[in-house]
Amino acid sequence: MSTPLAGKTIVVTGAASGIGAATAALAAAQGAEVISIDIQRPARPVGRHLQADLSDAASIDRLVAALPEGLNGLAN
Repeated sequence: MSTPLAGKTIVVTGAASGIGAATAALAAAQGAEVISIDIQRPARPVGRHLQADLSDAASIDRLVAALPEGLNGLAN
């Protein structure tokens, strides 16, 4: 399989289920380092999981502080 995202770090929000989980899995399959974000813990985490409530400003502040520099993409 081609790895067009090799060496890239991608943040995927809503990654605990549904389209977010599928997006995280696809990005990982294409070689990306995935940071999965959701208020819930995924049943099958992909990459590094950060728990955050994106409707809460304090939670977002903690999330931003925990993210590495040099991100290459965001899937929401």
